[in-house]
Amino acid sequence: FVDWANELVKSGKIKRWGVSNWSFDRFREAHSHAIDNDLVPPSGNSPQFSLAVPECEVWPTTHSISGPECYPEIKWYEDNGIELLCWEVLAKGFMANPNLWPEDEIDPCTFNDPVEIGTDNWRVQRIQRAYCNPENYRRRRLAVELAKNCGCNLSQVAVMYPLTVGKHVSVIFGTTKTDHLDDMVSLQHLYLDDDAMFQLRSGPGAPKVPEADLPENIPSFGSRVSVTKKTSSVYVGLTP
Repeated sequence: FVDWANELVKSGKIKRWGVSNWSFDRFREAHSHAIDNDLVPPSGNSPQFSLAVPECEVWPTTHSISGPECYPEIKWYEDNGIELLCWEVLAKGFMANPNLWPEDEIDPCTFNDPVEIGTDNWRVQRIQRAYCNPENYRRRRLAVELAKNCGCNLSQVAVMYPLTVGKHVSVIFGTTKTDHLDDMVSLQHLYLDDDAMFQLRSGPGAPKVPEADLPENIPSFGSRVSVTKKTSSVYVGLTP
């Protein structure tokens, strides 16, 4: 595949190339093959990345970098100049509507009930199995609190989360409403500060994150969370 992509580069049809939903190991192998053979390496990947960490594969053959075990992978992408164009940043609405799928109304015992593949029930089941877990509900509650404190809404905080991770991270966002587009465009100079990121990632009640994976110079934190300005990237578009 790397050799074929470079044939397109040599032909002048493209200058750079990237992939979608490749695992980290596959991407790194392709990158190494290109570098070792003086070829143009892939410059982008498109994994799932959201504040809501999926407990399992969201869709068949897709890959996520949302979990804390993926922090070293995200750093590798940054160190090698790889752009991450991330999808399902709002976790199919879980991180956009604070009242969607209330925790006390979700029964995990139904997550593996037999359903017909490709149906609406199948889609909802996969989404709930991936995102509806205690840690994600904790993150959503904290994100709602942060949104109230800084004058934003839940979806804006959820989108700022991956954008804050690094300048090499962009997000894909689609909507049918222009005011939602305005919400996203307004984020281009905002990001969450270290205090907010630390609480969202590993606050009270969350699984412990290995110290080696935590960002450096984390301040002590209480209930304060805030938003700080910076430049970030968000890809937005109207969904027909």
